[in-house]
Amino acid sequence: MSHTNSSDEQAIPPLPKQVGTGPTGRGVVSAAGALASSVVPGIAVPVAGVTAALQAFGAKLNEHQEARIDETIQEASRAGGLTPEEVISHCMDDENRMLLFAEAVDAARRTRLKSKPKLLGRSLGNLLTDDALIDQEAIWIRILSAVEPPHVRVLTEFMMPNVLRDGGVWMGRPSMVVSGIAYRLGLHEAILPLIQDLHGSGLLMVGTTTHELSLSEGNFETPSGYDQELKATGLGVELMNRLEEERDEN
Repeated sequence: MSHTNSSDEQAIPPLPKQVGTGPTGRGVVSAAGALASSVVPGIAVPVAGVTAALQAFGAKLNEHQEARIDETIQEASRAGGLTPEEVISHCMDDENRMLLFAEAVDAARRTRLKSKPKLLGRSLGNLLTDDALIDQEAIWIRILSAVEPPHVRVLTEFMMPNVLRDGGVWMGRPSMVVSGIAYRLGLHEAILPLIQDLHGSGLLMVGTTTHELSLSEGNFETPSGYDQELKATGLGVELMNRLEEERDEN
């Protein structure tokens, strides 16, 4: 398979905007410093240092994001048996693949989850090698895009070690009460948006609820999400095992 030619390269859309780069980014940083200086003239000298620090921060963040994007493309290259240029060219040849590529790259560059770029790249490589995998890997790209370290921390509470190792390192526990997990993790009701993300991504599902139990006792009060009992889905277990597999390889 040939490398991309000049027309292919021209067709590749630019990567997502980075922090503090280009005239606009540098202008925003400079304007922030100028505004603070005009409001409080006495801090003009310290503001100059802050502006320089912001520019240095932007450069460092851009470097970090570029490394994450490169890691994603390199893993897609490895998984798909293609060169990095071919990965990008194939993604640009089809609208669905192009949108999935953009979603994966954006998720990779802004993540705090170290294993996410490689897992996203693996999904990209898989869908490039087999059109039948597009829908399946699109789901995984969407799931991975939504998951960050706090989500993994919560999801782990719904897991237990798979001592037989017949389906991976982790397996799901029986239903768990959300409030109990929130208390153990010290999250309290701040756990609710994380639970909502996990449930919406298909990683958790409703098990036995306190609502069902209360109905049998003649109490018709609807419980909050904080009182629900949930359990991991097959997707949730698979995600934890994918993350564990990536840790084992590193």
